[in-house]
Amino acid sequence: MSKFLTICDLGRRKLSSLKQDEAGNFATTFALCLVPILFMIGASFDIGRLSQTQSSLQDAADNAALAGAIAYMQADEKEMREQGEKTFTINTMSADGLNVKSVNVTKNEKGEVEVTVEANLEPLFAKVLDFPKMDVNVTSKASVANRIGAEVAFAMDTTNSMAFGSSWNDSMGTIEKILEDMKSFSGDDNFYLTFVPFQDRVNLGKSYKSWMNKTVDWDDWDGCVEPRHETKGKFKWMLSNDLPNTQKFDTTDEDAEMDDGRDIACPKTELVAPTTDIDDVIKETKKLKTNGTGRFDIGLAWAWRSLSPEWRGQWGNKKYPSLALPTDGNYKKNETYRKKYIIFMTDGRSNAYKYEAMKQEDWGWNNGNKLAFEHIEQLCTDIKNDGIEIYMLHIPGNPNSTPYFKSCASSKDHYYVVDNVKDIPFAFEDIKASLYSQVRLLH
Repeated sequence: MSKFLTICDLGRRKLSSLKQDEAGNFATTFALCLVPILFMIGASFDIGRLSQTQSSLQDAADNAALAGAIAYMQADEKEMREQGEKTFTINTMSADGLNVKSVNVTKNEKGEVEVTVEANLEPLFAKVLDFPKMDVNVTSKASVANRIGAEVAFAMDTTNSMAFGSSWNDSMGTIEKILEDMKSFSGDDNFYLTFVPFQDRVNLGKSYKSWMNKTVDWDDWDGCVEPRHETKGKFKWMLSNDLPNTQKFDTTDEDAEMDDGRDIACPKTELVAPTTDIDDVIKETKKLKTNGTGRFDIGLAWAWRSLSPEWRGQWGNKKYPSLALPTDGNYKKNETYRKKYIIFMTDGRSNAYKYEAMKQEDWGWNNGNKLAFEHIEQLCTDIKNDGIEIYMLHIPGNPNSTPYFKSCASSKDHYYVVDNVKDIPFAFEDIKASLYSQVRLLH
């Protein structure tokens, strides 16, 4: 700027000393000033290009860091680098004179995914004055939150109404595909899955005899368990997550009947205890058969017990279940934390409550009653208070159950109406996305 003013001042002085040719001197002065003016306009344009390019490269680096962090959580550092570089390339704008010299996607000593980009931009106007190429270097970091894992309990209604039409085989095929997809999380101590098929009862199998009051001959017992009712306010049949060494369970007689003489239905397929091997669950889903009219509260209660921190050590692993993620961010040293989810899949149809617990039929055959669903709503509240998120997959069947299942879900985004088989994967995809929600940019 000072050089520009000096040139203009010289032009004005020259103009005042040459009075005889005012027009010529004005043209000379203007010509002398025009060069720095044009240079300043061109330099401003190049500076604007530099700023825009740096902003675009920063956005691309941020996206690359997030993609790299997610890939690292799913796989390893090799996948982290490949996905980070691929994402950067996709998000990098095409600009004249831009030369990206290097893109490095690394994991630093703090366990953060770091993206470093070195580039330069060739000036369009300033280069006439041999102005050097403009450097554009950006960095971005994303945390991977120590790869926080998850504990998932999938409670599935396997009663007769779930088999109407041809939907059962289609649904099971879709679920098996979803479970196959979830294998990317399994195999280490970072992801556990429990499978709870339920009808009128849940089948624990014979591995948990120590939890039982012996009410039948062990040789005649098929692993099915009676609901353990207790009083809580207006509910005389409330279910809790009290430990079996505090209050044991009663075994279910193989010939047990409802008050109407109908056999109590219990799945032949046993509950799959918390496992890191998804194949354990897939193998059992292939054995499922439908029967009975269903007690939703029993399925929910056993899903809860498989995840509740109160049940640590009960399932054969001294450190399982983990603690729930603290809402105040106050993590204990040397402690294990995982996210906790229940996926509950049902059509809301049941006639069991007409003969057990509430013994009412408010809404007609196979639709249950108001008090039964209020009890389920309270059970869901207790579960959520234990740091567990609930996803509800509601297959249309009993319209009276809708407000209660919506209330059970942890949020409106946790409730799904499953009109057809294609809707089933959505909740599982959201859970996968939630696993990655701990990934964030660091600025």
